[in-house]
Amino acid sequence: MSILSRRGFFCACGAIGVHSVAQAQAPASPSGLTPDQAIQRLMEGNARFRADRPAQPDTNAARRASLLGGQQPFVAVLGCSDSRAPIETVFNEGVGNVFPARVAGNSALPGMVGTLEYAVAVLKVPLIMVMGHENCGAVSAAKAVVENGTALPGELGPMVAPIVPAVVQSMKAGGNDVVNNAVRLHAQLTARWLRSDCRIIANAVGRGEVKVIASYYDIDQGSVTILPD
Repeated sequence: MSILSRRGFFCACGAIGVHSVAQAQAPASPSGLTPDQAIQRLMEGNARFRADRPAQPDTNAARRASLLGGQQPFVAVLGCSDSRAPIETVFNEGVGNVFPARVAGNSALPGMVGTLEYAVAVLKVPLIMVMGHENCGAVSAAKAVVENGTALPGELGPMVAPIVPAVVQSMKAGGNDVVNNAVRLHAQLTARWLRSDCRIIANAVGRGEVKVIASYYDIDQGSVTILPD
């Protein structure tokens, strides 16, 4: 079974169980934000981070106590595990505001997809962001697989396999920055797949309840750029 078909199977089979849980949840967007407002909030937070003028995030004892009864994050972010790309910090957000799903290479592996489905169906986030970042090691590993036929040990091979199509397209397109071009393309392809092929998320997109976008984090500049659909 291919990686893509395994993903489709996971989304389809998970839909019934998560949907039944979602029926008992609060109405859409308990965060109070629309998808566009959520994007604006993220970008304003990133501007503060980039300018070294962060606001005091929600990290104190009162904030923690306020979340004992539940959470209302306004965004789910599929990001890379890279320690240089801490999601809440990059967007100057505190405890309880961001629902992160992090794995090396920010790929939509089954566990990550389930996390995003939960965020949409149960937590009712209005926004999913897929965020790649500059000089991603997982993308570099995928490039080594394509170029040299490198065999990665253990679970590293399956982990980078979803990145290979973006690397192949980036290599065909040419240019001097294959890895970072592939990072951007991988984020875009992943966001498109979530919007169109993952039923729980695609249905919510169709109802206008959630947007799925791709972005690129420039480590040295500290800036996040929203990528075109």
